[in-house]
Amino acid sequence: MPTKKFSISISPETYKAAEDAVAAGEFRNMSHVFEEGAKMVLKKRLSEESGNPCEVTA
Repeated sequence: MPTKKFSISISPETYKAAEDAVAAGEFRNMSHVFEEGAKMVLKKRLSEESGNPCEVTA
């Protein structure tokens, strides 16, 4: 699957927390941190839109 590249602006605190998570081995790299975060937000949104908090289709 081809990937899309784009830039984001985040607070220094968020950057530091992401950097620490990568250093601790929780994520492969910085892209992985933000991709997983986006997935969590989108799953939550889909769940709320469906009206069923147990349903997650993403």
